[in-house]
Amino acid sequence: KELKRFLRGEHLAIDHPEKPKTWLEQTLARVQASVATEVATGLLGYEVSMTNIMGLATVASVRVPMAKLDCYWLGVFGKWYYITTREYDTATAQQVR
Repeated sequence: KELKRFLRGEHLAIDHPEKPKTWLEQTLARVQASVATEVATGLLGYEVSMTNIMGLATVASVRVPMAKLDCYWLGVFGKWYYITTREYDTATAQQVR
């Protein structure tokens, strides 16, 4: 669910040039996010790791090999907040900056 939200561009600032603004752009972004998420997680799967920080928060990282992405979220008080996404090189499995 959160991966789809990220791919739709919901984490982008309102004035960001890549954020969908019109109804058509938002609809196309939803469709693209749904298809990309289903294909990425269905074909190669995904890897989730959770790190508990002293019982106060949880950092979740999701690796999606098909999209070559590592996505990070912070969970606090029952809500998840997007932190960042990084691309990584599959040949070396190292993050690309």
